Amino acid sequence: MLTTLWRWPVTRLRLLVDQNLASLDEKLNELFPRKIQAVSVFDLRPDFHDYTKDPELVRLGHRKRYILLTSDTNSITKKKYPPCNHGGIIKMSGMPSTEEVLARLQKLIRSGPKYLRQIRRHFTHLDSDSATIYKEHGEITQVSFQ
Repeated sequence: MLTTLWRWPVTRLRLLVDQNLASLDEKLNELFPRKIQAVSVFDLRPDFHDYTKDPELVRLGHRKRYILLTSDTNSITKKKYPPCNHGGIIKMSGMPSTEEVLARLQKLIRSGPKYLRQIRRHFTHLDSDSATIYKEHGEITQVSFQ
């Protein structure tokens, strides 16, 4: 008798790491090889600089099908970049350290594929104890990390 093993599809986040966190792409790929595929803005577009404007970063992520990972506290907001108008944005509140960014992403990954799938094309605020996913039509999903 032949049995087939069913495996849930792997939800892999394709992250475009902005200038503020540019050195994290290799570390993310190393720590989460099956869950994250991270690339630096500078790897995709060597002509980009530290002063590249936010709309260009968001457009690049959308065109290349990446979710923009940023710790920009001022200029990237859900009002300027509403859900479904880009590939997705994950915004860290505050200016977290490298260790804090890694810890927050690890908690997000552990929250499960149900929530990871919802991040694409939406605006996500990632805090140390929760994630808030803003979707179209004012819908909000709150993910609490325990």
